Amino acid sequence: MIFQRIDMAVQEAEYGTWKSPVTASSVSSAGVYLFDLTVDSNIELNDGTVYWIEGRPAEAGRYVVCSCPTGSTDPVSWTPAGLSARTRVHEYGGGALLVYNGAVYFSNMADQRVYRQDKPDGPAEPVTPEGEYFYADGCYAAASAGGRIYYVREDHEVVRSGLRKEAENCLVLVSPSGAQPPQVVASGRDFYSSPRVSADCSKLAWIQWDHPNMPWDATQLCWAALDPATGLPVANAINTV
Repeated sequence: MIFQRIDMAVQEAEYGTWKSPVTASSVSSAGVYLFDLTVDSNIELNDGTVYWIEGRPAEAGRYVVCSCPTGSTDPVSWTPAGLSARTRVHEYGGGALLVYNGAVYFSNMADQRVYRQDKPDGPAEPVTPEGEYFYADGCYAAASAGGRIYYVREDHEVVRSGLRKEAENCLVLVSPSGAQPPQVVASGRDFYSSPRVSADCSKLAWIQWDHPNMPWDATQLCWAALDPATGLPVANAINTV
């Protein structure tokens, strides 16, 4: 084994003032972060294409939805410039991406609205209204002609207006096209997560919990029968497992 000595000029400086050629930005920009790995929720149209969100320090920390078809080694970037796919629900983030029928739905960091994008080089259009509302953990249900999406929503409008001291969490039904405003599906508990629809779209399950518990301390698994016409729970049909 051969070692080579590299001579460098000696610099003297006060403790804590020495300037290193290795900066925090040079280290953080050396790689990307990958998370929210998923596939198309429509099993019949799932061709094996994998989707994920990629954190890019070199783009000022922007988060971009990417995909890669089966057999390919060339990822495709989706998220248009000016948008960043990340949610602030529960402050931890995660669950910002949903894919169904080849269309990508993602929460945008700046305004926290959900956007729909039908192809990588196409525009991203908002499907949720403006306001201090955060969305995450979407679940698609193909129970009607236009489909339905169930989301965890964090309402910060109630804080801004002075009605509450902290955000109000609930589950909402969102129109995939944005044609109708979101409708509340379940509310009244401090936190909600993981909405999932049964294969026949007749039931919705989710997890809920309250202060002072953390989700690893105590949670409840709930489910509700859904009205096939509206996608909302049937009256008095919410059950706790």
